[in-house]
Amino acid sequence: MALIIDPPKINYLDPQPFYPSGTAGQILQSAIESAEAGEPIVMREICRQLDLTPGAPYSHYESSEHLESLVAYTGLLTLAKWMTDSTRELSDPRERLVATCWAYREWAHKHRSWFGFILPTSGRTNESAFAEHVQSASLAIAIPAARAMRDGWDTGKFATPTSGPTVFPLDIPGVVSLNVDESRTANALWITVHGAVVIELAVGIHDGWDLETPMFDWLLEAHINAHIAQRP
Repeated sequence: MALIIDPPKINYLDPQPFYPSGTAGQILQSAIESAEAGEPIVMREICRQLDLTPGAPYSHYESSEHLESLVAYTGLLTLAKWMTDSTRELSDPRERLVATCWAYREWAHKHRSWFGFILPTSGRTNESAFAEHVQSASLAIAIPAARAMRDGWDTGKFATPTSGPTVFPLDIPGVVSLNVDESRTANALWITVHGAVVIELAVGIHDGWDLETPMFDWLLEAHINAHIAQRP
């Protein structure tokens, strides 16, 4: 079997996790289980668990960094699918935006070790030789909220974004397009949601806690009311 260098092209409107077939898929799944358990991904241990020869993984993956990048890539697409599915039955832009943010939080709590593995601060999005694939998957988690915001602005339900520091506009033909001001507004929301989730995980909130805690709800609603929703 050839080396897995290029994962399939991402369908941003219907993101799907990447799981190759055969031995390559078994190796990736074992590595994901290590990430889920908060354990390091060690090729020798994977070979022992799967009863493979020490060189077997390198018939599918160039290096441990290559395998780690695909663990991050698959995690990001799994999260993106979770977020996308959370809005399929919703039509109101605000309801979709809120559902997307809650889905992000819920997945992070359910898969907190894997979530920590794919965080931008892990370096896997900018230092790996395979960073381009991970970055493309990172974009997938931004799409559900960006599309909800696009619809909110197009229907006049969301306020026109104000100007501020320059950011790169988000423009994916056939998927979503945000100008500089709109992209800045979307980035600010992501910083609020992501920051809140990281802090929750850092202070030890776990599955035994009620995920519907009022603080996150208050923070999300306050941000949307102050920076996104149309003023009365």
